[in-house]
Amino acid sequence: MSSSNFYLKDANAKNKTTIVLSISYSGKRLRIPTNKSVNPNLWNKTKQRAKTNGYPENADINDALDEMAVAMNSVYNEFVRNHIDPTKIELKKAYEQRLYNDRNVPIVVKKSFWDIFDEFVEYKKATVSNDVVKDYNNSLRKHWQKVESQLGRKLRFSDFQNKPNGFVEKFDSYLTKDAINSKGKKGLMPNTIGKQFKNTKAFLNYCFDKQIIEPFSLKHMVTVTEETYKVFLNQKELDKIQNLEIDDKKLDEARDLFLVACNVGLRYGDLTSFKPIHIQEDEIEITMSKTTQKVTIPMNTVVRTILNKYKNNLPKPKSVTDFNHDIRTIAELAKINQEIEIVHKYGNRKVTEVVRKSELISSHTGRRSFCTNLFLAGMPAEVIMVFSGHKTASSFMRYLKIDSKIASKKYKKVYFK
Repeated sequence: MSSSNFYLKDANAKNKTTIVLSISYSGKRLRIPTNKSVNPNLWNKTKQRAKTNGYPENADINDALDEMAVAMNSVYNEFVRNHIDPTKIELKKAYEQRLYNDRNVPIVVKKSFWDIFDEFVEYKKATVSNDVVKDYNNSLRKHWQKVESQLGRKLRFSDFQNKPNGFVEKFDSYLTKDAINSKGKKGLMPNTIGKQFKNTKAFLNYCFDKQIIEPFSLKHMVTVTEETYKVFLNQKELDKIQNLEIDDKKLDEARDLFLVACNVGLRYGDLTSFKPIHIQEDEIEITMSKTTQKVTIPMNTVVRTILNKYKNNLPKPKSVTDFNHDIRTIAELAKINQEIEIVHKYGNRKVTEVVRKSELISSHTGRRSFCTNLFLAGMPAEVIMVFSGHKTASSFMRYLKIDSKIASKKYKKVYFK
């Protein structure tokens, strides 16, 4: 809670000077000149009231200041009870409403932090994919609520400002040390933590743009990232998956969809929205949902066979999470079990783990395999980019998974004779 104070506009004035109402809260200070004035030598700085001993007329001034203090404190506390951190404009407006109008009428307050977050999620549903919406509505909400419980109160927008030992520091500490990761252990990886801060800033910028709150600096929210170990499957490994005997219908469909991704380079979202109209003779013509860029991709025998199997449609997995689980299972069955050493950073700790290649495969492995295999086969990068829809060389090169061992085998006969 906060309380109002009064001071003189000019404490050194020789004549009467205006009395100013002031309230400090959430790093903000609101000053409102009153319609009352007093000579500085008749002002009690300690009591913040006009002296009345010998000047009974000042009692009316003090009564007015008392009313102002009650009005300001009551409206501010009402904002607090509604878990709202008002802007200075909102607080001043509510104060004047309470002071000059019917004081029994509750002030009209803006929606709470969580009300606005719900509106943000609804707004995002019309502009981003369902998976991105889940990042906001499920992951970010869940993590915020965990730290909110540590605070013992509802979140406010002011919590996200740069304050020592404030919410942002607690949020970072929670994500680094206490949040449960996908393996059931405590502590998220830097990229996952970075995504939470990136999404936090996206929400706050939305609030700034919509003029819901007054803008403040977000420089203290650092979206730390580390290079992740992303794999691709070479042609030999793809052949293993293609030739694998699978009796389970669900796994068989996941295998087929993944093979199409590896041979045409489409993202998961474009694969699951694929329609027969996207087939034009021996090519696939589709407008990518992420970039709205239209691409034309030649179909090889593998893709043509799979499309014939499903009568020019493609299987539709229940979710990308379910699809990722299935293709990892398929990779295990195909004995794609190369061991890979990975180093992760958890806060100040570095943890080394050895995982099988099959554990690192995801829906995006198909697109990465498509780009990398064509590049290693000698196709120029600028041609592959026409098929993959990458607009810049830098974004395309991030998709290539070429380590020193692969490069050595591929090019040593050319450059190291």
